[in-house]
Amino acid sequence: MRKLLTIIFLATNLLVDAQVQPMTTEYGQGSIANTAASVFRFDNVPVNLSTGVPDISIPLLSLPTRSKDIGVNMEISYHPTSIAADGAVHDDIRQPGWSINRGGSIVRTIENAWYSYVSEETATETRYYSDRYQFNFMGHSGIFYLITDANNNLVPSLYSGKGETLKVTLDYEPSTFRVNSFTIYDSNNYKYVFDVVDRTLGYINPGSITKNVPKSFNLSAVYDSNGKKLLTFAYNELSTLERQTVAMREYSTINKLTSIQSEGLGKINFSHTFGASSANSVSATLDEITLTDLNSNILKRIDLRQWDKLTFRDAAQTKGDEYHFSYSDGTYGDYSTDYGIFGIDPYGYPTFIRSEQHEDLQVLVDYAVNPKFCTKGVLEKILLPTGGTVLYEYESNTYSYFKGSSISENSVPGGGHVEDPESYYTYYGGETTYPYNHIVEELYNGRISNHSFFTISGAPKEVCIFIREDPYFSELSNTWVTPSITIAGQQLPQTEKQFPFYRTYNPENFGYGRSYTLNPGTYTIQLGHISQSNIPMTATRVIHSIRRNPDLKKWKYGGGIRIKRIAHFDADVPADYFRKKDYYGYPEYTPVKETRYDYNLFDEPNRSSGNLVSSDRHNFRESYGHLEFVSYRNVTVTDSGNNGKSQYTFTTSADYPGMDLDYDGHISLSQDFRRGLLKNRKDYDRNNVLVKNTDYTYRFYDGTRWQNYYMDRTVVDRTAKVRTESETVTVYSTGSAPITQTTQYKYHRDANRSLESEETTNSAGEAIKSVYYYNTMGLPLNEYKFALLEKSEDYYNGSLVATKWTKHSNNWSGNTAWLPSELSYSKAGEQEIVEMRYNLYDEYGNLLQSEQPNGKKTSYIWGYNKTVLVAQIENMPYTAITASLITDIQTATDSGNETTVLQKLDLLRNSTILANAMPTTYTYKPLIGISTVTDPKGDRISYEYDSFGRTKAIRDRNGKLISETSYKLTNQN
Repeated sequence: MRKLLTIIFLATNLLVDAQVQPMTTEYGQGSIANTAASVFRFDNVPVNLSTGVPDISIPLLSLPTRSKDIGVNMEISYHPTSIAADGAVHDDIRQPGWSINRGGSIVRTIENAWYSYVSEETATETRYYSDRYQFNFMGHSGIFYLITDANNNLVPSLYSGKGETLKVTLDYEPSTFRVNSFTIYDSNNYKYVFDVVDRTLGYINPGSITKNVPKSFNLSAVYDSNGKKLLTFAYNELSTLERQTVAMREYSTINKLTSIQSEGLGKINFSHTFGASSANSVSATLDEITLTDLNSNILKRIDLRQWDKLTFRDAAQTKGDEYHFSYSDGTYGDYSTDYGIFGIDPYGYPTFIRSEQHEDLQVLVDYAVNPKFCTKGVLEKILLPTGGTVLYEYESNTYSYFKGSSISENSVPGGGHVEDPESYYTYYGGETTYPYNHIVEELYNGRISNHSFFTISGAPKEVCIFIREDPYFSELSNTWVTPSITIAGQQLPQTEKQFPFYRTYNPENFGYGRSYTLNPGTYTIQLGHISQSNIPMTATRVIHSIRRNPDLKKWKYGGGIRIKRIAHFDADVPADYFRKKDYYGYPEYTPVKETRYDYNLFDEPNRSSGNLVSSDRHNFRESYGHLEFVSYRNVTVTDSGNNGKSQYTFTTSADYPGMDLDYDGHISLSQDFRRGLLKNRKDYDRNNVLVKNTDYTYRFYDGTRWQNYYMDRTVVDRTAKVRTESETVTVYSTGSAPITQTTQYKYHRDANRSLESEETTNSAGEAIKSVYYYNTMGLPLNEYKFALLEKSEDYYNGSLVATKWTKHSNNWSGNTAWLPSELSYSKAGEQEIVEMRYNLYDEYGNLLQSEQPNGKKTSYIWGYNKTVLVAQIENMPYTAITASLITDIQTATDSGNETTVLQKLDLLRNSTILANAMPTTYTYKPLIGISTVTDPKGDRISYEYDSFGRTKAIRDRNGKLISETSYKLTNQN
């Protein structure tokens, strides 16, 4: 095996010598496990005002580690794209659309399946194009590709993800380039190991050619910078027979996370129900998550067994907080879906066409966007444990730009473009299910016989006529035939006193039928020839008048859904309150708080600010890094209670010409990092008076070249680090001149582009500047990811006023990590003054001794497997404490018996060696909270908790109650 170390940069020189990946003996397309795919959804469609995706999350539990930087903060989060056909990944939990962040993975995707091995091909087939690796773990996410460098080593090439630089190592087979594992290091040198692999395994007969295709790499361990393990992730490998033919037997393995162990602290356990397996997925549904201490005592339970609720329980299964979820049926008011056909619109979202609208329903439903139905299945209500309610109302996305250009502009001779508002009165074929820029009124609807009449009154009208004739049995031809249809009237032009009507007209105008402009008068509809009057004929006739709506909506519908409003109530409000309030006659409910979102242009309120980047979902993931079809330039957020509003302006494709335009005929340039950046925010008071304006500018560092990694890929990826360059805030006050403050930011040339300086100037002529210097740990600048701030300088109007140092060292007994060794400062260039020295650390980076400038030392003792502070002893060197006293305390805390712990701590406090010291001691209930605090005088405060780990009482040294807290839940159904 070969182990290769590389650093993933967003630099051009990495790509100059890059070659395509050589042949590999792998075949078969990789797939993403549901658990991973549901988490990646939050990377692909960011939670952001510019995408209309709200942040909906419920904290579940936390598991700390020995490091202050690393911990497991688990929450369950909802994403509205889950209702889309391409986004309908429900994790392995029953709650639709929800995901639980746990562990992490690197998922391999073979981008172009037609250039990958397929089921019946042999291993002699060769794939020359790179695979895509997407990662998400512990707050880090992004994408990279593997290619070979000039020395034929496999290396990561293109990388994107939140503007950070990570170091990656990979272990692979040099003969086949099959990757066995990845290891990633973050800016603080924490190590993440991914060596639990989901695979496709099999063999082909004859020849027994082994098939071993890695699909995803799961996080198995996290280590600190001193090489001490912090977290261990355990899995249960599940296997299913994907398919079996005469030539092949193929298996798929998926590793289900069963526990997360925090070394020295506790464990999170995941319990599943296992069912039948199916292709590309092993059926394993998460039932419960439990938090346990080191002695396997259950501290908290999360019950996930019911699809429409989330329940917290204690160790004895007593019910605690409970959240109930309700989902939308997609319809508003009296809109009915009883008769018609359901489908998926071009963007993957639910759609519906009524049977009376179209005859060829199945063909048209694939093209129809239905704004009255596209939110079907989305989360609509959360009933809170307190009995209150949060309602979420979503609506269809809209857009008036496509890939940065206006959809209503026309080219003019000689160059340039001009807007054509008339275009909004014209609809694309099947683009929506109703003419939203017209007013449609039903004039006639019912059954007719051979000869019928209808009347047009008032002024000439544009009417849409829909006629569906019934077949009748012809004795002449001895077959079933449909009658001809003729419409006649004296008000028609002299040469056109009558005209034929054909059934093929019916699908026109969204199923309302063919449009005619008719003068006032009476018209007849003749079924069949006049000579056939003796033959009973029938038909369904629907006539509508249609006219332009003066309230023009300058947009098209499509591209998914967005949040319209979020309302908080202190009562249990019906889930469909916003959709069906008038239809069902619900009583009036007043929200405690309601937030509304509007996505139209500020200077043109009847025009959407949305920009569509792809016309349909087919190959969309290959075309764009993000999965949002629509992003918005302008968003207005208004709060209830007349509390004013805020207007946000974001970057879109239009801000960067050529970003999404066709490149080289068929390839697009994707620069997702440039989209959705906040450019401006304006805050208004309840009188619509501007009170604050904030402008932002950005700078893009380390941009990659235009590089295409596989044949016929429809996009060229580009990435860069995004950094804020300036922030200008202007505050307006009645009767006073505006106050403006501008902050300029500069960045170092290190791999992470860390902050170098920030300078703030204001309208009073003041200038405040801070300059930052970092500990490079002896590494070259372009390889170092600045994380350790070593020095900062503060200036006022150009003069140095203060300097602060945080010096670091890696010369510690039993610990090679870079840790703070000294804090100091100076004023206005004067002599440096030491504030504190840190003399000793243990193997986990816990401070053991600090020293003040006067030589006074403070010692720290860490217990409960060296995870928390149990004693702080002022005026006492650590080495002067009897070692057995420290060992006895640590042994007692590790056992978890509080009586024994208090006894050992009292022995320390009463020791003669502490005669001149001031000890403060602590005991804990592991993973719950502090249990006792004893000050230097010996006064002890005790904390009591209920079965859910919530504080219920605090008592003094005599056991008297200091405070008490009770909890009452109203949602206990």
